[in-house]
Amino acid sequence: MKGTAEQAVTAVNNAVENRVLTVGSVADEQQELEAESNLTFDGSTLALTGDQTISGNLTVSGTTTSVQTTNTVVKDQLIELGNGRTGSASGDAGIIVERGSDANAGLIWDESADSWHVCTTSATGASSGDLTLTDAALKTAAITTTGITASGQVQAVSFTSSGNASFDGNMEAATVTVGGTALNTVIAGVTVTNATNATNATNATNATNATNSTNVVVADESSDTTCFPLFATAASGTLPVKTGSNLTFNSSTGKLTVSEVASGDITGATVSCSGVDCTGAIDGVTAAIGQVTVDDILIDGKIITMTGSSGDTATFTAGTNGTLDIATTDATGDAANIGITADGTATLAGTTVTLDSSGGITLDADGGTITFADAGSSLGTITSSGYSGTAAVASAVTVSDESSDTSCNVLFATAATGDLSPKSGTNLTFNSSNGTLSCTALDISGDADIDGTLEADAITVDGVALTEVIQDTVGAMVSSNTEQGISVTYEDGDGTLDFQMSSTIVANTLEINQSTLADENISGITAIFSAGESMNRGDVCFFDSGNNKMMKANHATGQHKKMIVAMAGEDISANADGVFLMQGFCRDAASFPSFTIGEPIYGPEAEGPPTSTAPSDDGDLVQVLGFSVTADMVYFAPSFNIVEIA
Repeated sequence: MKGTAEQAVTAVNNAVENRVLTVGSVADEQQELEAESNLTFDGSTLALTGDQTISGNLTVSGTTTSVQTTNTVVKDQLIELGNGRTGSASGDAGIIVERGSDANAGLIWDESADSWHVCTTSATGASSGDLTLTDAALKTAAITTTGITASGQVQAVSFTSSGNASFDGNMEAATVTVGGTALNTVIAGVTVTNATNATNATNATNATNATNSTNVVVADESSDTTCFPLFATAASGTLPVKTGSNLTFNSSTGKLTVSEVASGDITGATVSCSGVDCTGAIDGVTAAIGQVTVDDILIDGKIITMTGSSGDTATFTAGTNGTLDIATTDATGDAANIGITADGTATLAGTTVTLDSSGGITLDADGGTITFADAGSSLGTITSSGYSGTAAVASAVTVSDESSDTSCNVLFATAATGDLSPKSGTNLTFNSSNGTLSCTALDISGDADIDGTLEADAITVDGVALTEVIQDTVGAMVSSNTEQGISVTYEDGDGTLDFQMSSTIVANTLEINQSTLADENISGITAIFSAGESMNRGDVCFFDSGNNKMMKANHATGQHKKMIVAMAGEDISANADGVFLMQGFCRDAASFPSFTIGEPIYGPEAEGPPTSTAPSDDGDLVQVLGFSVTADMVYFAPSFNIVEIA
C-alpha cells in the first residue's frame, strides 16, 4: 500500500488474520506495510516458522519450557539444573527419559540418600520433591571407584583391586591370581612356621601332613542336619582325629545324638538315644529316650508335659508356694482319666481337701466301710446296709432360689426347739412357680394382712358364715334409714333388701352443679323414651301421639308444628330406647352452634339442636327452650307458651 503519512491505512500487502505487520521501504513520505506469513500473534501466542536466530540472550520467565524438536544440540559443555535454588538442598533432581507406555528411565540425584540413582520411575519432567525410584541395570566397560558396597550380586568380566577387598558372602571366580600367580599354586608352595592358628604346620597342601596343630580356624555352621563330631582315642598325646556313626550332631537344631550315655553328669539341651544309665544328675535336659535310671531329678522349671499319643497329654505344673496342678487332655474327647493305685494304703492329706466334679463323686469301698471321722473319732459310717452315726446339728443350711417346681413339700418339726428330725406332709405343699401355699385348713390366731385376693370355699367369723355376717350388718344399716319417701326392709330368710318408695317424695331443694359438667354430657331431670327416628345428643323433640315415640321437631312453616318437650341426652338409634333430658343442662361443643352467653334459645327451623335466633317467617312457631350458659352449654327448660307468626 502507498499513501501519505497522514492518510489512514486501508490495505496491507499479503494480509491474513493474525499476521504481524512490518514496515517496508519508505520513499516520499510513503511506506509499504507487509503482513509476515512466518510471524503471527493471536493475542496470547507469538508463533514463528522457519529458522530463527537470536543474537542476544533468551530469557523465559514462565514455569515450563517445551522443546518439540527431534534432536537437541547444545554447544555448552556444562548444563546446570536447579539454578537459583537457595538454602538447604531438597527434592530430587536429574534427567528423566519418557518411554511411552513403559516406565520412564532416569539418572537421578536422590537427595534423601545423597547418591546418584540409575532407575526407572513413574515421575515426569513436571514432577518435583522426593520421587519414587526403582533400581535399574547399569552396564559399563569399567568402573573406577574408591569403594563398592553391594547388597546383592556383583557381576564383572574382571575385577582388579589396588587395595583390600572384603567379601561377607561367597566369591565365585573362574580364576583367582595373587601377584599374577594362580591361587592354588600360591597355597601349595606356602611354608607355615609358628603360625598362630596352625602352629608348626609344615609344607601344607590342602592341610595334608599338618603336624601337631594346637589351634585351627573354625567358622559358625548352622545349616547341616548331620555332622560328625571329632574325637581322639586318649586324653592327650599325638593322636589322629576320628569320628563315629553313633555320635552325630545336627548343627541346624543343636541336637546331639548318641546311642548310649554312661554314668556321669549330663548338662545340655536335648538328648536322643535308646537308653540312658546315669547315677549323677540330669540338669536342664529335654529327653526323648526309652528309659532313664537316675538317683535324683532336679528340674529347674515349672511344667512337665507327657504325651501318650498325638494330642493326648498329662501336664504337671508347679506354681507359687509349691502348689501342684495335674491336668490331662484327650484330643478325641474321650475321658482323660487320672488313676492312682496303691499297693497298700493311699493317703490324701492337706489343710483343705476339695473334691469338685461336674459329674458325680463315687466312694467305692468294695464291700468295706466308709468312715467319716474328726480327729480320729468316728462321726458315722456308711456300709452296704446304710448310714449309722449321729449327724451334726446344723444351725444354718445353704439354700438357693427355686422357682420352677410346681409341687414342693414344706419341711417342719414337731416342736419349737430341740434336736429334731425335719418332716413333711402331703397336706402342706408349695408351688414355687406361682408362689401358692396349699393346705387343707388355715387357722390364724392373730391378724392377717393379704395384699392380693383371698379365695376360699367358705369363710366364717366367730363360727358364723361370712355371708350371714355381711347380710346382718347391711340389713341393720339400711333398716334404720330415715330418708323421706324410701323404706327398706331386710329379709333375713333369703338375705335380700326390699326397697319401697312412696308415691310422693318431698324435697326442699334440688341442686345441680353445671360448672363441673364435662363436654358431651347432661345433668338434670331425665326420662327413658323410645326414639321414632335416629337422633344425636342435643336434638330437640316432640312426643308423637301416633306412635308414642319421641320425634325430632321442626318449627318452620309447613313442618311439625308440635310443642318441644325434651332434648336427646345421647346418640339414639331409631326405634331404640334412650335417655331424654326433660329439664337441666346439656353440653356438646360438636353438636351445638356457638351460642351467645345469657341469650334465649329457640326451637329450630330445621331438625336438630336449638338455635339462638327465633323463627321469623309467616306460619313459623316461636318457642323459648331456655338460655345459653356458655358458648357450648344450654339450660334446657322448654316454655309451653308457643307463638305462631302471622
